[in-house]
Amino acid sequence: MKKRDLNMWIGRISAFLLLVLAIPENSFCQIKMADEMQVREALKSFPQEKVHLHYNSTFLLSGEYLYYKIYLLNSISGLENSLSKIAYVELKSENGSSVFRQKVRIDGGTGQGDFFIPAHLPTGSYKLLAYTQWMLNESNWDKIFQGDLVIVNPYTSDRTVDIPREGIKNDSILFQAKKSLDDLKEDLAVPNYDRRSQVSVDISQFAELDPEGTYSVSVRKQLKVKVPKMTNPEEISRTSGNISLSGSNSEILLPEVRGEIIAGYIIPKNVNEVDGLQDKHVALSIPGENFELKISATDEHGLFLFNVEAGSGGEEALIQIIGKDREDFMIELQPFPAFEPSVLFSEFKIGPEIEEILVEESVYNQIENAYAVVKKDTVSKKPGQLPFYGDLLVTYELGDYTRFNSLKETLVEIVRDITVKKTAAGELLKTRGENSLVDSEMPSLLLVDGVVVQDHELLINYPARSIRSIGILREKYFYGPQVFHGIIHVKTIEGNFFELLDKEDYTSATLLRPLLTKRYFKQEYKEGKEEENHIPDFRRQLLWNPKVMAKNGSIEFYTSDVPGLYELNIQGYSSAGIPISAKRIFRVN
Repeated sequence: MKKRDLNMWIGRISAFLLLVLAIPENSFCQIKMADEMQVREALKSFPQEKVHLHYNSTFLLSGEYLYYKIYLLNSISGLENSLSKIAYVELKSENGSSVFRQKVRIDGGTGQGDFFIPAHLPTGSYKLLAYTQWMLNESNWDKIFQGDLVIVNPYTSDRTVDIPREGIKNDSILFQAKKSLDDLKEDLAVPNYDRRSQVSVDISQFAELDPEGTYSVSVRKQLKVKVPKMTNPEEISRTSGNISLSGSNSEILLPEVRGEIIAGYIIPKNVNEVDGLQDKHVALSIPGENFELKISATDEHGLFLFNVEAGSGGEEALIQIIGKDREDFMIELQPFPAFEPSVLFSEFKIGPEIEEILVEESVYNQIENAYAVVKKDTVSKKPGQLPFYGDLLVTYELGDYTRFNSLKETLVEIVRDITVKKTAAGELLKTRGENSLVDSEMPSLLLVDGVVVQDHELLINYPARSIRSIGILREKYFYGPQVFHGIIHVKTIEGNFFELLDKEDYTSATLLRPLLTKRYFKQEYKEGKEEENHIPDFRRQLLWNPKVMAKNGSIEFYTSDVPGLYELNIQGYSSAGIPISAKRIFRVN
């Protein structure tokens, strides 16, 4: 399929979603049963999605990092133009509890993340799951990615662990050191490198790699124990056909095509008053220097939705109903969809003969953690984005003017396009329109540190010397379903004005936000940096790079002070969406 045709196809899907959602900020994340039959037929033309997860190891100790890369494919375009822009990675224990669930932003069909294995996590067998919200509509959850992971906590005496292994069911056997003749032959045939030496692997030796494909590479020490098998991308069959909607679901989850979906309901405090839920305006504020603000209107069920695209990444949110009757309702955020995929575990036990191996690996790990401060990963911060109103505001930095004690004095002397209007409900801040003789009944949007403030007297009585700046837009402004008579955005010096708001007026929530992209630490040894070269180096993970381009020519990294056999494992997909994996073994003496 040509790229132009793919873009046309994606455009048609997006157009359909906008029809389903009506208008972006007045949309519903789920289609209720009354509309289900009509929508189901249209959704059948949507492609299936499938996720492959490449992670650095199937065997980790407490204090190590799990690194992973997501590859999101669909039945039409492969990696290119993937429908969902958000994916989820979850780690489940044998008892069914979730150790973590992370939200990952998908760009160009891929995403990345990591998780630090905490010391309180018990030794055991775990399952890595990866999926999109759209995949949870499938009648068969077996299509969700499931990968095996064993975690050993060397700080506890418990050595019993359930470890899934292909071809073995309900058998209890011992972890054993590898002693086969084939292993010995393999050991003798591999290339050898000195400690702290540079390794350069010519990518051209991987004939199967497409120069235009996208790949991830892990270089890690092999353990002399049997470990769970890692799933290669070739084993994840290419999806074909369209979505198979579950007949048992009472609601249809829409794909997160523009960003993450955050939804909830307004609930009347008087249970007998169920009418009047429609067209209530709800605001989502995520405070911060790069704040986020979304305004949505509810449907007849009181359901509201926010499409949050790339933004600040802040987790603390304030959600409030805009209007005089906001005290008559409560807000309840919609929980994450519940699902129970089939997760199978097989029982294994760790034998005493590998205790020495575990102790050695644990010592290496503790030394590395002691020097983690000088081996930091780098968070790739996006450049500061303009707020929703762009650069339309005229901003007064109060530090450039004579300071006054009260806001009213400041408005009279400095920011003269804002007035204080007295009403029966109290004093309100209003912007002066272009025609100052016309007094509009529309409210002005008052933001303080990025949060909507409806009780204006809180700001009017706030010490003016604690205000950093005041921005103003005088013209009428449409945002989502709401129309405002101008915008007033006040930034305080401390940036925590929202703490003064009445907690009865809003619902606070800690949101699960997409992970920030990282550039992972890469050890280098160079002349002239003797001070750095004297730092102990007991890395067993020599390299993790989730963004390898075959056209770059080579994969380069340095060995550490830990001898043994190492495996370079590369996985990914060609530009045509064909799964590819390869590995190379080498020794550090």
